[in-house]
Amino acid sequence: MPSGTESAYWNNMPLLTVVGVIVVVGVLLWVINSFIPMDGKVRNILNAVVVFALVLWLLDVFGVLGSLRGVKVGKLSDDNAAELQGQTFQTSQGTISVSV
Repeated sequence: MPSGTESAYWNNMPLLTVVGVIVVVGVLLWVINSFIPMDGKVRNILNAVVVFALVLWLLDVFGVLGSLRGVKVGKLSDDNAAELQGQTFQTSQGTISVSV
């Protein structure tokens, strides 16, 4: 990997590398689909998961997902919970009040 941060590497990844990864993933998926016997439902799920992962990777490589890096999903820390305690938020479906 070139010197610098990991994100700098992803942002400067050569197009040939991106195309190469897509080709390798496609060939591996074709080999698995052609030569490993499995139920059609399992094959469809495998294909969907691989394509979904590849699309997410491509979005990350092209910087589309960069703005989502700060999004956290999970339990609130005590500091964040104290900040949100008692606040209300307007949404398209009504008002949400936070009680922790």
